[in-house]
Amino acid sequence: MTGPARLKATAARALLTILMLLCSTAVYAAEGGEAAPSDAAMQVAQYTASGSKDCLECHDDPSVNLILRTPHAQAADARTPFAKQGCETCHGPGAAHADNPGVSMEIRFGPRSETPAAEQSAVCLGCHQGDQRINWHMSKHEAADRTCSSCHNVHARKDPMLVK
Repeated sequence: MTGPARLKATAARALLTILMLLCSTAVYAAEGGEAAPSDAAMQVAQYTASGSKDCLECHDDPSVNLILRTPHAQAADARTPFAKQGCETCHGPGAAHADNPGVSMEIRFGPRSETPAAEQSAVCLGCHQGDQRINWHMSKHEAADRTCSSCHNVHARKDPMLVK
């Protein structure tokens, strides 16, 4: 499946999920039940209680925790993932994974990841749009199903692609 086709399939799955949630809430309310929690409330409940601290209890390998010494981990900078939900900003809500390590994180990065390339790159492009990345969409990288993490490593102390 090519990049644009994968993106369309991902969008279709997301739309279907939203429609299912809306329908189930309406049916529940029509049957006299209380309104179901909002999508935002349900999503927040899925995050770990202590954010990155929960992740680092098990993931203490340098290939993972070197991110703590990068610009992405500056909690005082509102533009960074660690100012938001820490590891879960990029990898998705992790409460289920924290409770049961056999449950995969929602988004995994890299060439062997089951997460489609378009979804992996969408995480990066959520913050990194404009300048040199403004033409990512429809680029030869996207068309070849390459991801940002095919070349970049945000967990490295210094991303090899950015070292001058």
